[in-house]
Amino acid sequence: MNRIGNHETERKRREEEFNEKEEQYKTLMKEKEQRVWEEFDQRLKQERERMEREKEDLQSKHEDKENKMNILMEQLNREREELMKKHEEEKERMKMMMEKEQQNQDKERKKREEEPKREIREQGKQVKVIRDEMRQEREIFRHEIEQMRQEKEKIKAEKEKLKTEYDTEIDRLMNRIGNERDNHETERKKREEELNEREE
Repeated sequence: MNRIGNHETERKRREEEFNEKEEQYKTLMKEKEQRVWEEFDQRLKQERERMEREKEDLQSKHEDKENKMNILMEQLNREREELMKKHEEEKERMKMMMEKEQQNQDKERKKREEEPKREIREQGKQVKVIRDEMRQEREIFRHEIEQMRQEKEKIKAEKEKLKTEYDTEIDRLMNRIGNERDNHETERKKREEELNEREE
């Protein structure tokens, strides 16, 4: 009878020790899991901060490029205005030359009957030279205008390309953040299921 009582006492003691160790194990597992989640949240927070910095850097670079484009456009506009002004001055100069030439022709017309044919041919050559110079000036001006138009189109295309690259990078960052959030939620559910299975 005494042996049975001792056996029962030993059984209860072992059962209490087992329960105590089991409680300690659960406590340790909860603390460990808490640390793991805290570390994971910290890493996720750091990654989000890093991605936010990348986004800000990308936006800053985009703004810098856009500012450079605006400065370049302003410079091109100033050059265009200067070229137009130069062209107007050249037109005025040509007009004065033509008026002067016309005056000279009027004077010379009165003397044509008295001048030799050689002088008449020289006058024709001078007129031809002036006309050729005017034609060359017009060709140069048209060429410069065409170059400015092509440069403007090039800048416009580059600006659209930068905007497309910026939008693409923003979409990539947003998708990455969404994937990180989905992975975090999946990992959390998985850990909860594992914890529930251990407790069962």
